[in-house]
Amino acid sequence: MSRLGSQSPLGFQLGGELHLGHKKTLVFDHISGSTPISMSTLGFTRYFHKNWIFSLGAQIPNHHQFVPNGIVVEFTRVL
Repeated sequence: MSRLGSQSPLGFQLGGELHLGHKKTLVFDHISGSTPISMSTLGFTRYFHKNWIFSLGAQIPNHHQFVPNGIVVEFTRVL
């Protein structure tokens, strides 16, 4: 297991998107480390209006984290 992110003040953030079709996208993010913000998310987004995106996903703590799982709900206005 790498020590980068576990005891080091350095870490990384990784994310990506997979387009599933018209107006739908699978999204994922990972933030390394062992702090309460060190977690992964997996969810989807969908345009529901010309200028609005709805996002829904799961927030999963990194290994050996003692924080609860969470749900992400987001409305984004596209300008």
